[in-house]
Amino acid sequence: MKNSRRTSPNYGYRDSISWPTTLALQMGSVGLIVGFEDFGFLEWWYDQNYGELLRGKCLHPAQFWEIAGRAVYAGGLGGWDVSYSIIENEKGMFITLDPRIREGHPEDPQRLADIVAAFTEIPDLAKIARPGTTPTLLIDKDGNYQDMPA
Repeated sequence: MKNSRRTSPNYGYRDSISWPTTLALQMGSVGLIVGFEDFGFLEWWYDQNYGELLRGKCLHPAQFWEIAGRAVYAGGLGGWDVSYSIIENEKGMFITLDPRIREGHPEDPQRLADIVAAFTEIPDLAKIARPGTTPTLLIDKDGNYQDMPA
């Protein structure tokens, strides 16, 4: 990942405080997305939607946070409700999980756009220009990877 100006404490993590429980971390040039209740769904989702397109690419931090927001949305379309407790310091994190089965959220392009806008901190990404689409920093109008300068 390209360098970020994000100044969050320790690991610069963000989470979805509502279901699904997902945690995204930015550690310098490395970004991680963890879905606590998906049993591999988010990995499959990423491979299907972005694996080939983004393989070997160096993402801008806003692009990473867009993927994190989209992962939260995708993870919320079905399955589990997992609450968690987290303790962190400069040496690491300790996370405990409490899973429960529950119904997923219905598909909603505006909800997706709102989540992406919140995770990227770019309010304009919440504006849907065409029904059924959401703005993106990842893909250009021709369907190719959109490189963003650092």
